[in-house]
Amino acid sequence: MRPKQQRHLQIRLSLTSWLSVFFLAASFGYAPAEQTGSDAASVSLPVVAEIAVELLDFPGDEATWVEMARNLIGLREGDRFPADRLQASIQALKKCNRFQKIDVDSTEAKEGVIVVFRLTPFRLIKDIKIDGAFPLFEREVLNVMTVYIGDVYVEEKLPQQEALIADLFQKQGFIAPEINVTATSDPEDSHFIIHVEIEKGPYYTLERLDIQGNQVFSDTRLKVKMRTWYMWHFPRSAGRFIEGDLKKDVTKLEHYYWEKGYADAEMDYRLERNPEQMGISVLVTVDEGPVYEIELAGNDRFWDRTLEKDLVLFKGGNKHDLGLRKSIRKMKKRYRSAGYLDAKVNIEEKTDLNKEPRTRRLRFIFDEGPCSIVDSIQITGNTVFDDKKIQKQLLTRVPGFLEEGVFVPETLDDDLNVIQSLYRSPAIWLLK
Repeated sequence: MRPKQQRHLQIRLSLTSWLSVFFLAASFGYAPAEQTGSDAASVSLPVVAEIAVELLDFPGDEATWVEMARNLIGLREGDRFPADRLQASIQALKKCNRFQKIDVDSTEAKEGVIVVFRLTPFRLIKDIKIDGAFPLFEREVLNVMTVYIGDVYVEEKLPQQEALIADLFQKQGFIAPEINVTATSDPEDSHFIIHVEIEKGPYYTLERLDIQGNQVFSDTRLKVKMRTWYMWHFPRSAGRFIEGDLKKDVTKLEHYYWEKGYADAEMDYRLERNPEQMGISVLVTVDEGPVYEIELAGNDRFWDRTLEKDLVLFKGGNKHDLGLRKSIRKMKKRYRSAGYLDAKVNIEEKTDLNKEPRTRRLRFIFDEGPCSIVDSIQITGNTVFDDKKIQKQLLTRVPGFLEEGVFVPETLDDDLNVIQSLYRSPAIWLLK
């Protein structure tokens, strides 16, 4: 639809050409020491006569571990012995995360200093075996654990895995699961296998499911939408009661009411446990609230169907009218992005509490105001790039083929940032 009123604007962009380049240079490595006045003191440093690597309690092939360590050690035989290079070697060994303990010692010899690195490698987790996971999948158990195959084995993490797995099974309806996590060393390579033993124990089953306060929709219509009610009919542990599923069911029913026009609908539930029979009774309470009737008036720029997409109160509810206020903001944003900078939305309300069901009528009245149109764009102060080059970067444009030419201040701000980025680009020097 063409706007009834138009506000025509001329935009002038004044550019101050400025260019700056920051040259960053970094160097890393060691150069051969030369005898100069500034480094004459280095002559007094002892010479590294030998570098020894000793492994303690290591898995696998010793030669492989020694080669790895030597590649990370920055010292070389025949070098002077500066402390900073020794410290860098220790840090490199730590960062590789393959050694549990790193000790460095040195002894004096006739030829110089013998540096000894005593290293205790970490041992890895080579496998995780799970027993008793059904009716859950082993993958579900592995997903809650914080240790993985290929990780470094840390014995202190095992109790944490027991707590995480127990919490998982409690959320799945088991009352007091017992979890035992242990580790054994494989004699072939000294790496560890994690063993998870799960004793699920008893669980609650659903005895009754009642719904209270619903007048618009019947009990049966609501129950068939609930996984809790559906799973009740399955035998044995598959039909166990899971409170997490019930919470999702209540949220699902609330959304069902909202979509049907009851934007104020709220639901809750209460549980009553029967420890002797291992049963549980559920009471779902419903506060339906009024049904909403919406009317739109004064909207010439957008169809009713388009603006109805912004009525988020039927998607996220309208507690304390938050959904209503959010809907108005979305409508104003839609108008602003179309160039209607002064658009207003007012609401006339009429509530009929005597009618069944209770009805809340809302009439959205739009005062669109004029549409801001860009008449021209003038660019001044540009010497590096011509007007055509800069205009290609702009989303703010004059009316033309497939271009409405509306003016949106936020779009112009983005355009200015794009132009600044263009001038800051290092490629600009190629034009010089």
